[in-house]
Amino acid sequence: MSQTYKKKNKVVSPKNKLPDLIKACIFYGSDKDGKITKTKLAKLVYLSDFSYYYDNLKPITGLEYRKLRYGPVSLEYFDKLTELELKKVIEVNKDKAEMISLKEKKGKFSLSESELETVKKVCKKWKSRPTKDIVDFTHNQFPWSIARENEKIPYHLITQEDASSIF
Repeated sequence: MSQTYKKKNKVVSPKNKLPDLIKACIFYGSDKDGKITKTKLAKLVYLSDFSYYYDNLKPITGLEYRKLRYGPVSLEYFDKLTELELKKVIEVNKDKAEMISLKEKKGKFSLSESELETVKKVCKKWKSRPTKDIVDFTHNQFPWSIARENEKIPYHLITQEDASSIF
């Protein structure tokens, strides 16, 4: 059974939560200047989705994550970033790294209270840490380490992690 939430009288399916999960991770995980690297943002989205699964045995989005060279990521993530940029919801600045920020600094998302609490906890831990630290962390997690290149990473593998290594 698919879980849904209402957003302004619209039903939001888990797979349609990716834009708000991305926005929430930017909102809670960005630096003081409101910016976050594209890579760090991808890791916060992944860790939030898998951490929520660890606690609730269901993910926030239910999207497929794959083992890519630089870590676990949902292929939809890249499309959603492009869509959010085209809709002028986010801004992408390309300096040394792609830096992403919200155009409007609003904290309203179509996530349940428990989903949002997970996002806040994950972002709080990684907010002030360098991108390299979060990349190394996800590369050392069991789900990513046993998957083959470009292979789907099943959510249930996160339950094999020690609770201190979920995020």
